[in-house]
Amino acid sequence: MKRDVTEIPFKTINVEDAPDKVQKWIAKHRAEKANKVFHVNGKTYVIVMLGQKSSGGFDVKVEQIQQVTSPESKAGNHKITVSYEETKPKKGSMNIQVLTYPLVIAEIDDELDDDSFQFKSSIDEGKLTETESGKVKKPRVSDDKAEK
Repeated sequence: MKRDVTEIPFKTINVEDAPDKVQKWIAKHRAEKANKVFHVNGKTYVIVMLGQKSSGGFDVKVEQIQQVTSPESKAGNHKITVSYEETKPKKGSMNIQVLTYPLVIAEIDDELDDDSFQFKSSIDEGKLTETESGKVKKPRVSDDKAEK
C-alpha cells in the first residue's frame, strides 16, 4: 500500500501581483493568522499569513506543495500538503519595533480542489547550534497541525 506523491510546481508572487479578489481578502484579514485557497482564472492561489506581529524579523515561505494519493482511496480522492517555514527573530536580537504582517502567496497554474488542502509548518526560531564539525546549523521544529 504505497502512497503516490507528486510535487506540484508553484511560484511565489507579491501581493500586488495577485488578482484583485485575493488582494481584497488579504487587506481585510491581514492581521489574522490564516491559510486560504482561491481559484481565479484557472489558477490556484495558496495564501499563508502569520497575522500581526509587533516587530520585524518574522517571515514565512512555502517550501513545497505535494499531492498525495493512497491506493485505497477512491478515484480523485487525494490530499494536497502545503509545507511552509515560519521564521521568528533570534532571542535577544535587535529588530525594528513596528507592526508587520508576514505572508506568502503561492501561485499554481491549475485549479485544485479546496477541500483537499492541508497545511504543515516548520518553525525556525533563529537559534544557531554548532555541530561536531564546527559548522553552524539552524535547528527545526516540526508542527503537524493542519488548518483549513
